[in-house]
Amino acid sequence: MRCRGSSSVLTIVVAAAAGLLVAAVLSDVVMIDVATAPPDDVRIKLPLPLGLVRLAAALVPARELEVELPREATRQREVFEQALRALAECPDGVILVSMRSPDANVTITKERGQIVLDVGAEDARVHGAVPLAGLENALKRWRGDRLDVRAVLDVLSAARRGPILSVESEDAVVRIAAW
Repeated sequence: MRCRGSSSVLTIVVAAAAGLLVAAVLSDVVMIDVATAPPDDVRIKLPLPLGLVRLAAALVPARELEVELPREATRQREVFEQALRALAECPDGVILVSMRSPDANVTITKERGQIVLDVGAEDARVHGAVPLAGLENALKRWRGDRLDVRAVLDVLSAARRGPILSVESEDAVVRIAAW
């Protein structure tokens, strides 16, 4: 004999579990926004739920998600790790690179746990922010001469809400932001 209301309880439990799964999958969203100038005049706005991308990547064989790194990069892994540790210890606000030329100005700083790149050139402007925590996580996916491309997801997931990268030129504008 069935108890009255048991199907309602089961329905609520299943709905709550499904809601939690959807929330987990959609919690980190990266918006990719591309606009080109006329005559092409293309506009693409692509919300990319990182949880859904991770879920899809879990269905792909691991060897298919690896790329071979150049030999020089493989030989310099220890240098990358040491540089990352030094950057993590470096105080915020430090100017790491400042270059001025007639054609472009480039500044790389550490701000709020991120490496921030600003380039102002005659033909383009670039602004980007890469979280050090994301780079640390990405390095864990580096095995020998292979890198798991999910390292990109590690970097994007660690990004603060707001702009990650913007590239603006006369021909096109590309913006990537974390939501």
